[in-house]
Amino acid sequence: MDLYCPPLVSHQFALKLVAKATDLALKEHLAVVSCVLDTTGRVKAKLAMDGVPLIAETLVEQKANTALLSISSGDFGEAVEANAAHRESFSSLDDITLLSGGFPLFKEGQLVGAFAVAGALPEQDAEIAQCAMQALKEE
Repeated sequence: MDLYCPPLVSHQFALKLVAKATDLALKEHLAVVSCVLDTTGRVKAKLAMDGVPLIAETLVEQKANTALLSISSGDFGEAVEANAAHRESFSSLDDITLLSGGFPLFKEGQLVGAFAVAGALPEQDAEIAQCAMQALKEE
């Protein structure tokens, strides 16, 4: 029997990513929750800062789940917005969101997981997430 074992984001990387997002949010005086999922949808790391709105805990996983489609949740939202039938269909799914802040994680061109930030404005969430990912690439 042949088995396929896809590469998955490690818990070590996931912990570094949520820590970096937390540091960036603190500098901006924002309270956010950040989350890393592997490609199976399993939470590898999740960190909620003090004062983050409770709804953000649900949204962060929805953003990351959306990014597992290999597109940022914001880009996915923009693509779906243009078509009323798609917008209606996707907005009714519990694990998907059209809000910015979720990004796919790739290693050597292959999807290994997703990262998301929630709790501030969607644009701020996206900026924190992108800056955290970029900072870890540069290390």
